Amino acid sequence: KAVAISLEKARAFIRIGADCIYIGDSYASASVISPDVYRRFCAPAYREAAREIHKQGVFCYKHCCGNYDPLLDDLVTVGVDAMDGIDPESGMSVKRTKAAIGDRLTLMGGISCLTLLRGSEEQVYAEACRCVAEGKPGGRYALGSACAVPRNTPPENMLAAARAARETGTY
Repeated sequence: KAVAISLEKARAFIRIGADCIYIGDSYASASVISPDVYRRFCAPAYREAAREIHKQGVFCYKHCCGNYDPLLDDLVTVGVDAMDGIDPESGMSVKRTKAAIGDRLTLMGGISCLTLLRGSEEQVYAEACRCVAEGKPGGRYALGSACAVPRNTPPENMLAAARAARETGTY
């Protein structure tokens, strides 16, 4: 039922011009469920959604909250174009994710939400540069936050991340 509802929403967005559809599922990470439960319930749903979205000619990416390391091999089989998230606070890293996925998916994310919220401009810049250095070689990588940017994130920190993207050629 959830897949049918999600696909109806995706079709509506595509009808009004969306060229990219996000599949988000914060509860389907190895921080919450086992790889067996993921394979049995989540992967088939993602496959169906990605297949239908691609039939519409639209890019499809999967947001992943929590630690996805034990699920990366399964993620590359569901048919999405990219993985968004890569949360260092849950134990993930751009480097390890890149090693597991290679160029099979575009990787997005990697800057800790806590660094964005509480870090200095210099810390955000340094973390963003490290993410790019780990993610860019040998495939596709888009610098971004590990999850939703915290509400009270200082604008200067977002500008520091943007500066890192420009200066490293990912912008």
